[in-house]
Amino acid sequence: MPSRRSPHLLPLIAWHAVAWVGVVLLAGPMAQAQNAPAAVRAPIYTCTDAQGRLLSSDRPIPECSDRVQRELGPSGVVRRVIEPPPAPEQRERLAAQQRAQAEAAAQAAEQQRREQLLLMRYPDEAAHQRARETALAQLHASLQAAQQHLQRLDDEARRLQDEMEFYRKDPARAGGPQAPAGQQRQPTPAATAVRR
Repeated sequence: MPSRRSPHLLPLIAWHAVAWVGVVLLAGPMAQAQNAPAAVRAPIYTCTDAQGRLLSSDRPIPECSDRVQRELGPSGVVRRVIEPPPAPEQRERLAAQQRAQAEAAAQAAEQQRREQLLLMRYPDEAAHQRARETALAQLHASLQAAQQHLQRLDDEARRLQDEMEFYRKDPARAGGPQAPAGQQRQPTPAATAVRR
């Protein structure tokens, strides 16, 4: 059985239909109005070309690729300045500067690393003093051992020299001819240095 609407509900239904049509019709312009600020916010690029003309565009200007370009905001305020790409000489100079800066940074980092290692090894002056005294004691012990060894060598050289003198005076006791003068044993330079 078909449903019957009461006659007093018809104006209400018609009013709702009109309201929905109005909402749909208004939604399109409102969506465009919401998108409009994005278009307004798009940057403007300006530059002066080789002929002295002021050019403007909504994207970087190819005619000014070798010139300074300015990016402007919607209010005309300069947001940033776009420099042209550098010439080959400028590129080489910039590369050299960057290399020098990188080397300086590496040296600074190495110096800082060494200082950190020193601080870890010697956290205070007392630790540094203890390590210094230990190193000096080892050095003195090595020096003393070297001097004792040189003294032994010097004593041995003297003994051999005395023995050589004995046989030089009487070659018959040596059982052979007298040693030539060039083969005589001389004191070693180290022994001479220690004696001084």
